[in-house]
Amino acid sequence: MLQGAFRRTWRVTGLEIDLLSAYRRHQDLLPRETALHLFSSHLPFRGLAAAWLAEQKMTTSAPLVERLAAWSEEAAIVALSSWTGSGSTGEAVGNGLLLGTLSPTELDAPEILHSVSRQLAGAYTQQGADLRVPYFDLTR
Repeated sequence: MLQGAFRRTWRVTGLEIDLLSAYRRHQDLLPRETALHLFSSHLPFRGLAAAWLAEQKMTTSAPLVERLAAWSEEAAIVALSSWTGSGSTGEAVGNGLLLGTLSPTELDAPEILHSVSRQLAGAYTQQGADLRVPYFDLTR
């Protein structure tokens, strides 16, 4: 359907829809504003991904998008594991997987955000069929 409606950008448009869907699902499972998950508004990752996807619509070739389209679930886990190292373990709390806490000042530190992104992404590689959203608690 997308391929017919968006002839040149259908894969990127599909990824934009995936991003919105993931945000919604994470918010449904962890509705607290202080639960900082990969798609949380307090973290830059969703915004960066959305901006990158928008940029891809302006190019004639998107090699990374093509590579992602070819991934199987197993290939995705291998790729994420190689980037993140060993999967993050945390404490199961309700629908989530608590990985730790972050203060508002830590949200401005690039080296901490880099570590947070790796920990959040790594926690997905250890998931089973039932999603437990990895997150950090925002302290006040």
